Amino acid sequence: MLKVRNEFVWLWIAIEPINKIILGIRISFERTMLVAEQFLQELVRKYGKHPVSTDRGTHGIHRFVNS
Repeated sequence: MLKVRNEFVWLWIAIEPINKIILGIRISFERTMLVAEQFLQELVRKYGKHPVSTDRGTHGIHRFVNS
């Protein structure tokens, strides 16, 4: 989470782990399953399905990625 002026925003980043290439970036005002799914769907459309690692938060994104 970042503070931009007087508002907090979430910074979503997808990084390819071997070559450290940034695959996608998104900024949102919310941290919800909908925002996470939209971000991942954009990446899947562009790069296809791949294994995903998360920050191990309690958001349950593993259910979306593995389905």
